[in-house]
Amino acid sequence: MLHLLGTHGTSRTRATSICCSRTFVISQQGRIGCGAYFWAYESVVEYGIQLAEAWWKLAKKKNAYAGDADDSCTVLRVVIKKPEDLNYLDSTEAWFQEALFKSINLRSMNDGDTPEITAFLIDQIQDEKATSYHVVKARVATPPLVKNQKLNAAQKLSKMSNSYIVKKHGLHLIEEIDILTQGEKK
Repeated sequence: MLHLLGTHGTSRTRATSICCSRTFVISQQGRIGCGAYFWAYESVVEYGIQLAEAWWKLAKKKNAYAGDADDSCTVLRVVIKKPEDLNYLDSTEAWFQEALFKSINLRSMNDGDTPEITAFLIDQIQDEKATSYHVVKARVATPPLVKNQKLNAAQKLSKMSNSYIVKKHGLHLIEEIDILTQGEKK
């Protein structure tokens, strides 16, 4: 059985809630549409931790945790059971990137249109294949530098990083949720 490993940065309040309920709230927005987003890693968990911490810093700057009792950074690790190929899309593969290139090339676009076109293309492929993806592996924007903070090594590596997006009908595939780090309020 193949497993996918990911990290998720959030507030301590939300991390505690996630661990108690053993489930994630689905984001209604995101680079590839709605879903629970995790930074992908294979064996170097520190890479995933740095991306999750950078995401938390960006979300905190945008006041995403304003109502939380404890908004300090907490990084969760998840183990996701890889679904059958019919329900898994790796949009980092060349064929998908080429299809995305064709779609983008046909339209006059603004800089922010790529996520919308990517989500549209995924929906189109699902319709053609008469399937529903439970997990999508995708390249999403690496969290940018937050003012008065230093770039970490993961942020320096690339402007895009791999993520797993678990769709609502794939949440049952998350087999483990653990707290990896609990940081100070930054």
